[in-house]
Amino acid sequence: QRGGEPPSATTSNYFRTTVMMNMKALLLVALFLYACVAVASAAAVTFAPPPPGNYSGRATYYNQGGAAGACGQKHSDADHICALPTALFRQGHCGKKVSVTNTANKKNVEVIVADECPGCGATSLDLSVGAFEAIGSLSSGVLPVNWEIEG
Repeated sequence: QRGGEPPSATTSNYFRTTVMMNMKALLLVALFLYACVAVASAAAVTFAPPPPGNYSGRATYYNQGGAAGACGQKHSDADHICALPTALFRQGHCGKKVSVTNTANKKNVEVIVADECPGCGATSLDLSVGAFEAIGSLSSGVLPVNWEIEG
């Protein structure tokens, strides 16, 4: 192009194409950065424990296998103990009593916090075999429960 002459169609198309490619590249970079921030934000989320009070959730059972629980003591499968969800366990509930009621048959059992249940939902808990059998049948595997940490 010479001074004062209008740009040729080829030059105009070249610039238009270049601008479009640059805009697409910028858009891809922006999307990549947005995705990075979203992933980093999601990874930084911590789940707070539910507020104190009565909880409604599910109870499962576990075997002791002769090992000490997260509170440091060994128990038999017949002992009435429980494992709390991680967020609640980390609040220092070892040794505290928990009242657990099967909402389907209204049977109740008192258990002692002896372990942590990292796989439990925020308002669910794991019971020893003995505690689970006190309020339901092992064959069910999961019981609907209401429960409360006492004291």
